[in-house]
Amino acid sequence: MLTETEPELLRDYAALDETAVGGKNKNGHADKKVKGGQGRSGKDKTTVFGAVGLCGKVKTKVVSDAESAILIPMVEGWVEKGAIIVTDEWPAYNPLGENYLHTRVNHFKKGIHEWRVYDERR
Repeated sequence: MLTETEPELLRDYAALDETAVGGKNKNGHADKKVKGGQGRSGKDKTTVFGAVGLCGKVKTKVVSDAESAILIPMVEGWVEKGAIIVTDEWPAYNPLGENYLHTRVNHFKKGIHEWRVYDERR
């Protein structure tokens, strides 16, 4: 049975990401189109945040915005402190280095993944 809150923390490792979910505005019915919703706009999308652990355990939640004030408390409730966390370079993840070994992936640098490790716990 799926539940929104799972008491077990992800341990040792977690990959985090946020995404916008929803179809293309141009494909919607005329009465449901969102003005200014074309292109990279998120006006007509739902933001979902998620984490996956080493053994494939997944945690997800619909969020109102992908900002630090919303995401960081969720991570703290999902992932054991001291774990390795892998994210992209979205600025909202910056505070994670305080309690986790934070590794970032630059998806676009020279067409390959570039890894950077931030360990601010020392």
